[in-house]
Amino acid sequence: MTRGIYGLWRCADGREVLFDREYDPIMARRPGGRTVLLDRDDRPKDIVKEEILCPDGRQSSATWRKLDRLLASWRLP
Repeated sequence: MTRGIYGLWRCADGREVLFDREYDPIMARRPGGRTVLLDRDDRPKDIVKEEILCPDGRQSSATWRKLDRLLASWRLP
């Protein structure tokens, strides 16, 4: 993946969307569903919550652990 994960959107329909520092979507999944890659134009319109995963702009060891757990829950390496 060439774009780094910066945050996570939760959508009204239950979808979760990972986005990069430019707030462009990277990938999405529905609960229990498979993960799909998104185009930059696929920004969801129904965002209900935004979580910044790298708040200081750097990825500390705690941030890496959080991202590892998130990607594992999405069944991604």
